[in-house]
Amino acid sequence: MGPRPSKKTKKYAYDTRGCQAAIIKVRSDQRTEDKTPDGRFSNRDYGRLVWGKTTGSRTWPGIVVPHYECGVRAPPAERVCVFWFGDNRVSQVPLSKVSSFKQNFGTFYTHTRDPVFQKGITVCLQELQHQSGLPHQDSEEALLQWAEKGFPNATDYNRHAAVPFSPKVEKHLGYIKKAKYFGGHSNDSSDSSSPKTSSSDSDTSDADERRKWRSKASLLELARQGKCDIEQLCIACHRTECQVVAPHPYFVGGVCENCKIDLDENSKDMEAGMSVHCVVCASPGKLLICDLPDCERLYCTGCVKLLVAPSAVRSIMRATPWYCFLCEPFSPHTHGLLEPRLEWREMTSATKTASWMSTCDEEALDPSSFPKKPLRVLSVFDGIATGLVALDKLGLEVEVYYSCETDEKATTVVNSNFGSRVTLLGNVEELTTKKVKKLCPIDLFIGGSPCNDLSLVNPKRKGLFDFSGTGYLFFYFYKILKSIESFNGETHLFWMFENVKNMPCIYKKQISILLEKPPIVIDARHFSPQSRPRCFWGNIPGMSRHVPPQPEHNHELSQYIDKIGGRKAMVDKINCITTSRASLQTRCQEPVRMNNHGDVPWITEIEKIFGLPPHYTDNGNLTLNERHGLLGRAWSVPVICHIFQPLCQYFSCRTLQKPHRKIRKAGVKRPRSPCSLCHH
Repeated sequence: MGPRPSKKTKKYAYDTRGCQAAIIKVRSDQRTEDKTPDGRFSNRDYGRLVWGKTTGSRTWPGIVVPHYECGVRAPPAERVCVFWFGDNRVSQVPLSKVSSFKQNFGTFYTHTRDPVFQKGITVCLQELQHQSGLPHQDSEEALLQWAEKGFPNATDYNRHAAVPFSPKVEKHLGYIKKAKYFGGHSNDSSDSSSPKTSSSDSDTSDADERRKWRSKASLLELARQGKCDIEQLCIACHRTECQVVAPHPYFVGGVCENCKIDLDENSKDMEAGMSVHCVVCASPGKLLICDLPDCERLYCTGCVKLLVAPSAVRSIMRATPWYCFLCEPFSPHTHGLLEPRLEWREMTSATKTASWMSTCDEEALDPSSFPKKPLRVLSVFDGIATGLVALDKLGLEVEVYYSCETDEKATTVVNSNFGSRVTLLGNVEELTTKKVKKLCPIDLFIGGSPCNDLSLVNPKRKGLFDFSGTGYLFFYFYKILKSIESFNGETHLFWMFENVKNMPCIYKKQISILLEKPPIVIDARHFSPQSRPRCFWGNIPGMSRHVPPQPEHNHELSQYIDKIGGRKAMVDKINCITTSRASLQTRCQEPVRMNNHGDVPWITEIEKIFGLPPHYTDNGNLTLNERHGLLGRAWSVPVICHIFQPLCQYFSCRTLQKPHRKIRKAGVKRPRSPCSLCHH
């Protein structure tokens, strides 16, 4: 996971992502150079791009930085300060453990699924382009191709010339210096073996940092006394002259333009599960982590000392457990100026996206114009037919259900559960226009193409237009959609397309342009104990309607696990379940305990979480890993029920049998629609 300590203290976590930044030039230092045995490196080679290695980590890309620019003590002659790209920390590394980045790229770079390492490689290549005066490139693929060609037009490092740092590096060094200043003598941005020698540069740097924050601290003190409106102050940075452009998304207070950009980027990283930055200022450094397993928010010690109290960090470290300022009810004694906004949940990016998408126009259809007949359905990329499961749960009658799927394990599950009710059509790429014409008319067309080459989680994603990947399969959905519309005659076509939420905005825009619909975002956490936000495009009436609050259905994990052997849920919600078994863990911990040992949800419990019948995937001697893989690619049935529910107005429904209750309370029985959404 990059050059990080092998162990973390209980409440500390460290930054793992990069963000944007400003510019400086590194000054030359005329001190005696201490070289490695090969004579190429000096501990004053500021700005030099290197490969470095610390104990317990892999070789990682970084840049040599001056100690006084990141607020750490001067290293001894045989060590050098290295800022690690992607990981955004500074360590003191022996000169014998560093080597040239450009000359050794082929030796140390191998593609990995670790997004932090890939991010580090990308940023390091961008830094080399910056130093060489070349145009900036954002595409990871283009940068790697440039490296594989031998870095054409790249300049070699010259220790006798001032080397400019990029804005990103300078900003992160400023963050680390801030963490050093507010963290006192404890400095986790450098190795624990750092010497405790004096440094005039370091002393001057600390003095500058104190002066920088003094004015903001004075204004915050006035806010405590009620003499200053904190909404007019940016609580995320030290600047006093900056203009507040927006409210802080979590706490009462404002943010300036620069901080708003950082916080927005941090929110996107949090949604991807890859951010370890302070939720107040979006900076790295020494961070305090909330002990509530369902909360993934962190707070830098600088913000806690400045906005709560200088002694607050020590109190938090002693608390067992400690629940953060958003999880605990507000109290001036414990929160200081970190007062949560009443609407902070609505101001997060996920909710804002869903709210914005809900403004899209929808077709208003008269139910009386539909003959109330059974549905004719075509599902592409059908998987284990969760679409049909949802239709059955709603009581919608299905005349025919065509399924395009190539995974034999998935079709085995479908055949075992539905038999002849499902007509298998095979590979979607072989579904020609002539074949589509024979299937029409179609009432409902649904599908969700593979997301691997569209997701931000995949650093080697190939996008929509690379035919060596899977993203291009979206165009088969689009082609079939247009074919059905041309052959359907007077039959109205309802359709829905699904894909991952965490995809680059450009992919969403390209899909939306072709489908002529913006996506809506629905998270399965509103219907189950799993966080699974997904984008849905379609023309089904009411798709973007608000998810109604259901206090009688908390959808906590404890409601979905079997009570066997003292089996107990340790969290209320779990992360998005993917094809990887690691997705079942919460922050490297098991979400379930059984017989005093950690455990993860069983396959039968995962089926229940997805809204599927028990043992739905227990067919054809499939292994547990194979069943887990099928479920990781499936839709959440309760979410699909929520989307399909308005179809009950237009098509025939059968009467659902109510579950038998052994004990009933006296009172008036509340009538229910036969098409009402079933909950667990």
